[in-house]
Amino acid sequence: MPYPIAFIFILLYLFMCHVLPLHAGLAEWDLILEPITHIALEHQRQAAQEDTAVEIPFEEQILRQMEDQCKTHYHLSGKVVLKPLTHWQIEPPACSWYVEILNAPKRLTPQTCFNVRIISDHKVYATYNHWTLQAEHRVMCLTAKHNLSNKMAVDINDFNCEERDVLGCKSAPFPTEVIKGAFMLKKRLKADEILCEDAAEKRSLVTKGNFVDVFVKKGFLTLNVKAIALDSGCLDAIISVKNISSNKVFQGKVVDENTVQVAY
Repeated sequence: MPYPIAFIFILLYLFMCHVLPLHAGLAEWDLILEPITHIALEHQRQAAQEDTAVEIPFEEQILRQMEDQCKTHYHLSGKVVLKPLTHWQIEPPACSWYVEILNAPKRLTPQTCFNVRIISDHKVYATYNHWTLQAEHRVMCLTAKHNLSNKMAVDINDFNCEERDVLGCKSAPFPTEVIKGAFMLKKRLKADEILCEDAAEKRSLVTKGNFVDVFVKKGFLTLNVKAIALDSGCLDAIISVKNISSNKVFQGKVVDENTVQVAY
């Protein structure tokens, strides 16, 4: 055997004897095997946690399925929360199952009565008629930070954005994306009250006869000109404007206060 290769084998032998002694005592072997033991104990701990995990009560599983069905049936965004006023004490079926809502009510109300049955193995496992549930439809809303007066401009700084139950509201909640100055209140709002669509209206952003900034976009280029508004208009309204320089009349869309965009 060539000397260099023999030398390498000797170094490897000495290294192995140092790291993993052939005549190691019990204490040394425990030290060597400790990482393996630690991994095994960790697996046992995780398995024990999985075995002791709390199962979701059967009634709650029924409610979760009903919530999903209500969202789909009533075309609701956000989330639906159902809570029983009287509890349904039955044992879950042994095989797979699903919930059916029979003759769903015309609309969801804070207290809604449902007729429900559980289908398991293609058979009716249980039926519950006239099950009254407390219902909530929770979405992100704007709520007044303080009392707000009628005719005030809707400003996002006057509102908190938080999840609220809107099932009892007479109209849909106002969108949380507010364009400053584009809307004004039609009525007073109390502190913590939800801003709904029937409480606000578009305000005129352009007044007839006033000067407006007009811009035209084409790709990365933007052309700005001054013009005179020939109409008044709210947000997104199409109005006529007259170029001050050329006296040419053209139409554009109101996009902000005294600002009009012309499509190219």
